[in-house]
Amino acid sequence: MTLIVSLDDEPGMLELLRVILEYSGYETIGTDDEPEALSILHRQPVDLFTQDMMRPGMGGLDFLHHMKSEPALRSIPVLVISAGMRGLRAEQLEEYGLNIDRDLAGYLQKPFDPWQLLETVETILRQHSRPLPPEESRARARARWQR
Repeated sequence: MTLIVSLDDEPGMLELLRVILEYSGYETIGTDDEPEALSILHRQPVDLFTQDMMRPGMGGLDFLHHMKSEPALRSIPVLVISAGMRGLRAEQLEEYGLNIDRDLAGYLQKPFDPWQLLETVETILRQHSRPLPPEESRARARARWQR
């Protein structure tokens, strides 16, 4: 099964991601706690990690830097889902020793529609040769949320 782990400080956003992604056939784990997110990422194979950039505690760029500096976690694709920024600039990432092409698989601006999330997730998983849920699950979700 394809596992997507999400880190966001808003319980409503974690629930929204869970509903959309699980309806589409993905397995999900959501947390609002950075140490717990790192523990999850270390414990099991993760196909995609999503994170909000604007969180209390360790900020999104700090967390991403920490994650990408660990060899065991470096290959996990990261999708940034955030409302606080209109997009990440390469210069912002470089200040943290990150590269926009190497360290980010994608960016999604909040608010987003379910179709946009599903399209972005599928694209990233394909680009990184990660498994997708069965076609019938994805087709059901596309039919429900397609514009």
